[in-house]
Amino acid sequence: MDKRVQKSKSSIINTFLEIRAKKPLEKITVTELCKKAEINKSTFYVHYHDIYDLSEQLEKEVVDSILESIQHPEKVFETPDQFTRDLYQAYQAKNSLIQILFADTRSMLLPQKITGAIKDLLFRMRPEYRENPEMDICFTYQIYGGYYAFKESHQYDSAYAVSVISSLSAGYLALKKANLPEDSQRS
Repeated sequence: MDKRVQKSKSSIINTFLEIRAKKPLEKITVTELCKKAEINKSTFYVHYHDIYDLSEQLEKEVVDSILESIQHPEKVFETPDQFTRDLYQAYQAKNSLIQILFADTRSMLLPQKITGAIKDLLFRMRPEYRENPEMDICFTYQIYGGYYAFKESHQYDSAYAVSVISSLSAGYLALKKANLPEDSQRS
């Protein structure tokens, strides 16, 4: 990529993050961003359709980064506590961006996007689980529960918080090993 193009794009992103840290997404305008970034609106529109497109692209980068940092997603099947630990650490690594991009009206989007992406990956690995309500519920609990526990545990030592959260995730493996009767899995 041309250095000028990269510089313009970096300026747009950095300025957007600076403004977004202080304002809800719905209150940010392209005009405001371009003025602060000292670029023309046409430069902005070369890269993005609008403010929401910019935000969604940055959100996607955060989600992709979180997913890429989970080196062994298959651990969720045998050692869910380790999977939760990896996911927690991925959230920690991107926490500053998470706090900015997924604030206000967008706060529910991160766990939704992460859950969808991880379930898609897990069901590709184990297609037999796609129609299994127990596994679907367990994955949802593990991903959403782990995320909200991460989000709400910032006042605690991170090693302690992740140990508690990962212990909870290990509980679903014990449930699976208890071999619940097939009838109790469906309503």
